[in-house]
Amino acid sequence: VSEEGKQIESNTVKQDIPPGQDHFSQKAKEDKASEDKETKEDDEDEGIKESILSASLKFVPGYGWSKQAIEAGTESLGHPSVTSGIIADPGISLVHHHYQVSNDLLAKLMKKEIDELKASNQELKVTPFLKKSIEKRLRMNGLSWGSVVVQWF
Repeated sequence: VSEEGKQIESNTVKQDIPPGQDHFSQKAKEDKASEDKETKEDDEDEGIKESILSASLKFVPGYGWSKQAIEAGTESLGHPSVTSGIIADPGISLVHHHYQVSNDLLAKLMKKEIDELKASNQELKVTPFLKKSIEKRLRMNGLSWGSVVVQWF
């Protein structure tokens, strides 16, 4: 081995690599563990954002779709108001969260009603079912069926 080879060999850090694995396999495992940790932290952050947005919805009547509603929701969970900074575009995020939560709830309610009709061997009457579902969704926005100008039926 040349002097240069000996120098490279002496500068190489020897790591404890389990038998049957090479350096690349070990590195891939370490990278995977690091990614899993980051994913878990991201999931926790998303959970915090979700809880802040949900708590903030009850403050919309007083503060509107605003940063102030987000701050009030954050504080209601016991977090300092500065924590509300994790919500990008507070007003839009709050509207989007309401939209998603309401649509998810409506989908569950509609599925439940359809399942109940099937279980009792009743026919689904599409027009009344849709009208009732639209009314439910509008109420989730604080609107009544009569306040909607568009007439569908």
